[in-house]
Amino acid sequence: MPKATDRIYFLKQVFFSSASPTWHETYLENGEHRITAILKSALGNDFWLNYGRVRLRFEHEQKLLLRIKSITENSVCFTQVWPDENLAESFRREALNDVDMMQLLRERGINSTEITRSVTDVEVVKLIAEIRSHRHILQVVAPSWRTADMVIGDPLKKGDLYLPFPPTKKPS
Repeated sequence: MPKATDRIYFLKQVFFSSASPTWHETYLENGEHRITAILKSALGNDFWLNYGRVRLRFEHEQKLLLRIKSITENSVCFTQVWPDENLAESFRREALNDVDMMQLLRERGINSTEITRSVTDVEVVKLIAEIRSHRHILQVVAPSWRTADMVIGDPLKKGDLYLPFPPTKKPS
């Protein structure tokens, strides 16, 4: 039972798996295995540009407190921690613009399982340590949970909005 002074957060973990038994093994290093690349033709850069802007705004406003991509035994896991469930839902609405990303992924052979629950600061710190024992990428870590040895950033994503591919040129 958390102490009355412990802050409670909303944890959301999405585990992605593929019919391809090795897809998850190279997800962090192979840009073609990333969700952005898998859905590139279905969604395009305008979608991902909006998604990137919304994600960065939520991060800078400290509405998104933790985002880690990690590899588990047979899946890719996205772990996110939010101050509350309403902010997570607000992000989903703004960033996804009513796109059913999970359906688009299912159509391409990527299935997902979502776990949500409330967590305390102590539980978040333990979770970060556990995730860091696996291959992972720290994308967002709130200052109160950071340690000096953490490297934050995704080596495959460049530029201000971390688009996974060059912007499309508009026809003249």
